[in-house]
Amino acid sequence: LWRRLSVRASDAEVGLLETGDAGELRIDAAAMAKVCAERGAAHGLEAASLAVLIALQRRRSYAAASVGVVRPGAAGLPREVAVELELGEVPFTDLLRTADQALQALAKNPTAANSETPELVFIWGSTLPEGPGQWSVQPSGPAQLSVLGTSPEEERCFSVLFEACAKQPDRNIWEMPMAPESAVQGARAWGMPAKDFAGYRDPATHRLVPLTHLLDGPGKDPKADAVAGNGFCLSYMEVYRRACQVQQ
Repeated sequence: LWRRLSVRASDAEVGLLETGDAGELRIDAAAMAKVCAERGAAHGLEAASLAVLIALQRRRSYAAASVGVVRPGAAGLPREVAVELELGEVPFTDLLRTADQALQALAKNPTAANSETPELVFIWGSTLPEGPGQWSVQPSGPAQLSVLGTSPEEERCFSVLFEACAKQPDRNIWEMPMAPESAVQGARAWGMPAKDFAGYRDPATHRLVPLTHLLDGPGKDPKADAVAGNGFCLSYMEVYRRACQVQQ
């Protein structure tokens, strides 16, 4: 179920990221490396990847999760870090700084015991995660990262958010895109009504006009369908006839 995701922005620009292709996806990590250098992040792309992953998890679930980090030489044991994305205005650079400080503290005390099993595990410099909730990120070239996540869809979301943070590091991370455009358009299409009922709405309020007002409007073809549903259909003539019976 795990697969390698190698990301570079040039391919995203020509649409590979949006098509959801099952092949290898690439995003350029050079822009993010530059951001890390300019902001003085000692752990560079490791801190940036951790920050992006925490933001992705927080925005998808709206629940803060305990986070464990596995670094090279840690014998595969995750160590909990105190990094949490708060609600409100949070520039990516603030989250990057918090993640970098947490990694620096972890490096000074790598044997600190965990109080609980982390819900989200970030593995830096390894190739294969071993269970649900585990993500592996490792450099695969001078300006590339290889990512293994919980699903191909979430890996693509990680790529989109990673690229957006590198492009606009001072922007509020809650407002940054984190899904391919095709997925966004698909979600919007799912929520669109099959019929907009534009001809049955009040022009001033855009609300649906009550059926009684529609029947009092201009005359319709008596044989035209007035009400139709699964297994039934009433013409205007039949509706008027039944309405008259009620009034009597």
